[in-house]
Amino acid sequence: MRTVTSGILSDVSHFDQLDPDQRIVLRMAVRRRRSYAAMAEALGAAPDEIRQRALAGLDALAPEGRPGLTDDDRGRVADYLLGQQEGAERDATAGTLASRGPARDWALLVP
Repeated sequence: MRTVTSGILSDVSHFDQLDPDQRIVLRMAVRRRRSYAAMAEALGAAPDEIRQRALAGLDALAPEGRPGLTDDDRGRVADYLLGQQEGAERDATAGTLASRGPARDWALLVP
């Protein structure tokens, strides 16, 4: 499975319609490969708030509701796509995405 590349940022029509807080977080995650913690420090916000901004941005770019996709799974997939996972957590998410299912379907809809 892939991680999000700068392709997400090149879909200008949709990306520009995001809330400015969502755009900056996605730019920092994708272009600068910053962690939620590093973004939180730079932006003066809590890491959980930064994560929520990123997830909301991805939701706006790809459909939020997929039958059978839980909020927890969607959050894990978003973290994976934005390079926020490591080790066993990353491997587990990659395994989930390798199988056909709602998590993979949602991930494939993210530009």
